[in-house]
Amino acid sequence: MTEKTNFHKMTAAEAGALIDITDRRVRQFAEAGLMPKQGRGLYDATWLIHLVIGLRAFEGRNRKPEDPRTLVAFSWLTAVGDAWRKDLPLLTEIFTRNGYTSDDALIAVGEANTWRGG
Repeated sequence: MTEKTNFHKMTAAEAGALIDITDRRVRQFAEAGLMPKQGRGLYDATWLIHLVIGLRAFEGRNRKPEDPRTLVAFSWLTAVGDAWRKDLPLLTEIFTRNGYTSDDALIAVGEANTWRGG
């Protein structure tokens, strides 16, 4: 059996470099409750990427989702499109390793789909 790696766990600088934001901004997201920490000084790069894409999708709009889980699900839904049911276990894994439940992931998908107009 192959051992799982924690490739998604990165420092603020490493994770921020993936999406062209500063390490300070990554820490600010965590301090604001937008993303959980993965341990001392570590962050989930996958969560961060989807969070930032979700935030950018709503830039300049009067309204946007307030819940970071909805923003993450919104980005993920936009990326996977019609294959979302098949790829739902991947989103659920992202949620559970960040301290949320599979039900949280399903609720976030529903809310994100509403924001997408679906």
